[in-house]
Amino acid sequence: MAALRPTWSPPHLAVTAAPTSALAFLPLISQRRRLPSPAPARRIQLRSHCTKSPTESEPEHEDDGADDEDAAARSEHPAIIFQERLDKFLDDYRAALGLRTPPDMFRKEKYKIAVIMQKMYSSSSKILNADEKEMVSTVCRKARLALDLASEVMDVAAFGLGTTEISQRTADQMVRTYTTIFCEVANELYHNRVTMENILSFLDALGGLGAITHILVQDTVDKLHNGLLKKKITHDLDALSHKFDKEMNILKDNFKRETRIDGYKVL
Repeated sequence: MAALRPTWSPPHLAVTAAPTSALAFLPLISQRRRLPSPAPARRIQLRSHCTKSPTESEPEHEDDGADDEDAAARSEHPAIIFQERLDKFLDDYRAALGLRTPPDMFRKEKYKIAVIMQKMYSSSSKILNADEKEMVSTVCRKARLALDLASEVMDVAAFGLGTTEISQRTADQMVRTYTTIFCEVANELYHNRVTMENILSFLDALGGLGAITHILVQDTVDKLHNGLLKKKITHDLDALSHKFDKEMNILKDNFKRETRIDGYKVL
């Protein structure tokens, strides 16, 4: 008999009222993953309601066109031209291998990060120290990879395979919260506003994507007939989940231990 699993309880998403614009949040919590979160003095709580209907329509996207740059200027930006060529190459390569290419749902966010990297290496860059440039570059690269992962997670959630622990709407809301954090942390670092909180929020957002992925895969596996294949997949999934949690906690502990803090500023 399959083991009973407790129903997933959606988290609170917290937006700090801090001077910086990096979001702080309470990460997604599943029965196998419980990540620590910062405790801001003031925060606005937004509760995501998890329903059992995986076929809900996606929430309407907010129109923030006022913040967009002119479309013609954007298409001519060197960073965007390079990224579009790279994306096309990757799509063609996947197609040649017969692999399905998930839709890129966060092109705008990837554009913002590409612009940050282009500014960072320009003559008018605000970052002159080589070590600082390397740190910001690393965060930007990881943020782009995280956005690609977020697109794949939302693509899987949109299949509507009968997930009982998290609805498509909830997954959409959570993933979009995490992608906002990736972009804002990259922007904060570029403007030399590095804090312990925004680095940890970046790592927690990665952990949140991992938690959603685990739930989606586990619920798909649960629909398999009981047998050796299901046991093998479940065993491997639990092992990977445990390894992910362990390495994420080690990474955060190492960061806290080796980073000297002066107030809120990381030196």
